[in-house]
Amino acid sequence: MPILLYDSTFDGLLCAIAKAFKYNYEDITIKDKSLSQLSLIDKVMDIKTDPILSKKMYERIASLWGSLTIENIYKAYLYPDTETLIFKYLYLLTKEKANPLETLSHVELTLLDKRIQCVSRDIHRWYGFLRFKEVKPNTFYAYYEPKFDLTNLIIPHFISRFPNQNLVIHDTLRSYAALYNQVEIVYHSLEKLNLDLLSSYENNYQEMWKEYLHHLTIKERINPKRQMAFMPKKYWPFISEMKN
Repeated sequence: MPILLYDSTFDGLLCAIAKAFKYNYEDITIKDKSLSQLSLIDKVMDIKTDPILSKKMYERIASLWGSLTIENIYKAYLYPDTETLIFKYLYLLTKEKANPLETLSHVELTLLDKRIQCVSRDIHRWYGFLRFKEVKPNTFYAYYEPKFDLTNLIIPHFISRFPNQNLVIHDTLRSYAALYNQVEIVYHSLEKLNLDLLSSYENNYQEMWKEYLHHLTIKERINPKRQMAFMPKKYWPFISEMKN
């Protein structure tokens, strides 16, 4: 069984998938070369990332099976060690009339579907739990540490909600940020931001918000177990109202 190694980028994965289709590999393994441990007997192909080939593969998938398929395979790509499942899914799409991910007609696609749903749940939770802080007039900053590399997927949601504001979404786990300046999105490496720079308005607002929630709370109805079911504890460090 040949093993196709790619450079961990989505473009690289699309190039590996294109090569697999070109050589009609039904039974292959695709791995991220930076994470792979190989033996001397493995039959390995090192796939070079070609932006032109990647674009062609992207457009082919979109034209044949639609934007939802692109969205699903990108979410699956974010889940570690799912590359081979992605190829098997696309291969089955070429062979079957019904979408195999919808019918779950193959056992391995049940796992692929679960991984896609796992990434989707994390996206929707961050839609609700990400908290922006004003760092200077009309510039709002949020930091988080998502399990998956979600920043380019979630920032369009917040741009649509706050189109007239400058936004910074900072993935402190991966040390980079997406910056929206009301014109375009720019990605920069970013280690830490000094939150002492928060505007006085923002500090006052956070205190008022905490005070409001304190008065709103009915002590007799406090249920920590139920609270953690709706708001898992891993999100608390990034939510202003959960801080003392």
